[in-house]
Amino acid sequence: MRRGSAGSGSGWLETAGALRERGRLAWALGVAMERVLATARATAVADVGVMEAIVAEAVGQLAGQQQVRRPVKGSAAAAVKAAGARAPEGADDATGAWQRLQGADLAERAIPVVWIASGGAGGERVSLALGVAADGCKQVLGLWRGALAEQRCSQTVATDLRSRGLGRRTAFVAVSGGERALDLALDEQWPQRVVMAHCQDRVADAVTAHLPAAMREQAAQAILAAWEIPDVAQARHALSELAAAWQVDHPGAAARLRAEIEATTIPQALGVYGPLAERLRSAAPARYLLERCLPAGAGRTGRDFVASVALATRRRQDGFRRLGEHEALPRLMSALAARAPATAAN
Repeated sequence: MRRGSAGSGSGWLETAGALRERGRLAWALGVAMERVLATARATAVADVGVMEAIVAEAVGQLAGQQQVRRPVKGSAAAAVKAAGARAPEGADDATGAWQRLQGADLAERAIPVVWIASGGAGGERVSLALGVAADGCKQVLGLWRGALAEQRCSQTVATDLRSRGLGRRTAFVAVSGGERALDLALDEQWPQRVVMAHCQDRVADAVTAHLPAAMREQAAQAILAAWEIPDVAQARHALSELAAAWQVDHPGAAARLRAEIEATTIPQALGVYGPLAERLRSAAPARYLLERCLPAGAGRTGRDFVASVALATRRRQDGFRRLGEHEALPRLMSALAARAPATAAN
């Protein structure tokens, strides 16, 4: 920012105030445009003057111009008011989208798989849970401020999901990056009804980080080969042997691998193979969705950041496709029921 005319303290305050007002105007105009377009009705967008007023006034104000170049019908204030009046009840807005996301009832649907991941932009961090129902349809279960490595965030995620009914219809697999705080929080809320599976890519990176650079590629291949063994007992034995081989010279890698043996062989333990097994090996579905939605929060902080990302996830959810391997989900649910207590009470 140039110092120029704002040479005094009052000048800086005036400049800041002007920028704040422009930001408010841009937000209001953006919301109005979204509402007009969201109606998808000719009566809502047929008045070209309304749209021209919104766009032209926004350009003029944000560029610092005193006059707009396009002829418009009426003032921008009137256009915004008219657009708002045409918006249907419950029209999309960031805060509303977040509230609806966090208020969704999860008790009516059986959700056997939940992917959970964290991501961030700038200094902001958010965590997202993505579930798949018994019919193969995916649903964003929630979005929370903070990272899963933080105990407070993980506790909030688990408590919120349980309070809204997750786990009442079926036990479920929670696939995450292996954050210990999340494992503890999930186990506290759903003892014996949640199976923790850890993302194999993340685990491989964490284990090999304890090894010399020259060993990492070969070690990663050995770990992957063990994970591919169909028999769960044999797979876990192979991983244990790798950990034992590293115990003397690389105890950090050995300890980390040993701690992850059970959580990275969940597909074999449940008797799930093929494409569905691959879904249980990675938290990528939640992580990729989050990465695509994080740019929506650019330039925002706090609750505004989370709400903007929530709106982006809600819009993407409308285009979700049914899980291709949905026919294998009943088998997974049967395996989960055999592990969980007889009662389905939450």
